[in-house]
This record gives sequence, structure tokens and C-alpha cells, in this order.
Amino acid sequence: MDLRKIAILFCDQDNPFWLETIRMYRESLPVHGFYGDFLFPEDPRDGLCQAELMGRYLSADYDCMIINPLTAENLLPSLESSSRKFPIFDVGPKCDQEMVAGISGYIPLQAADFEEQGRMCTEVLLENCDGPLGCIGGPIDTRQGRMRTEGAVKTAKRRGLAVLDVEWSDFTKEGGRKAMEKLIPLKPEAIFCANDLMALGAIETAAEKGVEIPIGGVDLIPEALSAIEAGSLTASVGLDPAELVDEILKSIGLFLKYKLVPTGTLANNILKTL
Repeated sequence: MDLRKIAILFCDQDNPFWLETIRMYRESLPVHGFYGDFLFPEDPRDGLCQAELMGRYLSADYDCMIINPLTAENLLPSLESSSRKFPIFDVGPKCDQEMVAGISGYIPLQAADFEEQGRMCTEVLLENCDGPLGCIGGPIDTRQGRMRTEGAVKTAKRRGLAVLDVEWSDFTKEGGRKAMEKLIPLKPEAIFCANDLMALGAIETAAEKGVEIPIGGVDLIPEALSAIEAGSLTASVGLDPAELVDEILKSIGLFLKYKLVPTGTLANNILKTL
């Protein structure tokens, strides 16, 4: 079987979700008829650094590239580049969909419903809660961070509950700790976090302050699952990385062979709770 060459552009290698996803790509690429390169920017939190890295590979001999944009806009110049010679698959999608409309060779892959992730987690958090809901979102310039938070806020408002102003953070445990310190004086009765690392930081701060309220996150990372088992984290929502990577590579294979554009979500959201 002739293997197709693929490039996969990443950002954060520290988050356990991404570590597991990278591992699944390494295992699954040859199974689906691919081989290729894993591209990591020197600074995993610098959008310009990621864009420059992508730009250096646009004229390479790839059959396609998978991107995981750091923000909703940072890779737009590279996507619009005339030097690009292959289709780009945006997993998430994480690019601003209005801004990429009409760009030739850009194919969004809907990994999951980000708003649904926020809704599913928040419904559990609010089961025995009268509000207000606190949210640790963000970064605000990431599509997934924003949409997960919007899902949480909408869920609380549909129940007629008050929602505190969102504390936008950075997807790190330390960011979650700092955001929680700001929220505690406002007396939230539950906290939704847009990823698990921030949720883990939030539960550390809550424990230090003697605050016991439901806290949930997104990604289903191993540390979060352990915290749920221990009773310190209330819930987490996320995807099975093996299922996600399998569906991504299946979709890309169908596009390259038949020009079939994938529709619908690639993987189902999974809820884990106490």
C-alpha cells in the first residue's frame, strides 16, 4: 500500500489530552495509510510562532496537513497563502468560521460540539444548585474555550440562575488557581471550567480556602478522572482520543480519495461524574 504523507501541526504538548492524542496519531497513521511529520512550535503558547512554523511547510511535499490552531485567527495568513500546495484540515474546527469562509482547500473537521460540552458538564454542576454559577473560561480568543463557556452560561440562564462575570484564563492549572481566587469572594455555588487543567487548579484553591462547591471541566484527562474518583472534582466531559483520531484519519482518507467533505461531529462527548 502506498502511504500518503501528512503533516500535523500542534501547539500545547503539556496538556495530557494532547499527549494522548499525539500517541494515538503515531499508532493510527500507518493503519490508515499515512506517514508524516509532527510539527511543534518552539513556544507552544505563541500564536505567531505557530503560524510561522506552519508557513515554513506550506510548499513541502505533503498530501495534506492537519492543524490545531492556538487561537481562532492566528493561522489565517498561512491559510490564505498562495504558496500552499495541499488541503488543510482544521480539527475542532478552531479557526473563526466566518473568517475562513471561501478559503480554497480549507476543510473544517467538527471534532465535537464544544457548546454541548459546556452544557453537559454544567447540567451536572447545577443539579443541587440555586446559583450563581461561576465560569473560568478561555482563552477568550480560542473558539473551543469560548464556546464551552457559552454552553455553560446558556445552561444556567435557561434555568433562571444568575451567572457571574466570566474569568477568562489560559487553559493551565495555575490559571485556574488564580481565576478561582477571584471568584471565591463572589460566592459562586458552582464552577464550570473550560478545560480540566483549570478545573484542577480551581479545586486546589477551593480546598485551600475551605470552599466546597461543585467544580467541573472538559477533556477527561487522567488526573481529572482520578479527582472525580477521589470526590474533589464533580464532573468532566470530553472525547475518546482513539475514537477521535480514527475518525479524523478516516475522513481525510475519504476526502483525498473521493473528495467527500465530512459532515457532522466525528466523536461523541462523554460525561464522567461522581
